[in-house]
Amino acid sequence: MRDTHTVPSGTVQAMTIVGVVFAEVIVLYVGYGALVAIVEPSIRDLLGGDSAWNSSD
Repeated sequence: MRDTHTVPSGTVQAMTIVGVVFAEVIVLYVGYGALVAIVEPSIRDLLGGDSAWNSSD
């Protein structure tokens, strides 16, 4: 009986890993941006408004 299960080549596996990592990067980038947008106002209020990074001195 012939085995019909094929193993992906090294190139296909490499492309799959690159695609998964790229998708993960996008998810983390968007997630981090959303987290900062949600949490930043509370942190700024807690620290007393503007931070040293945005001061106009």
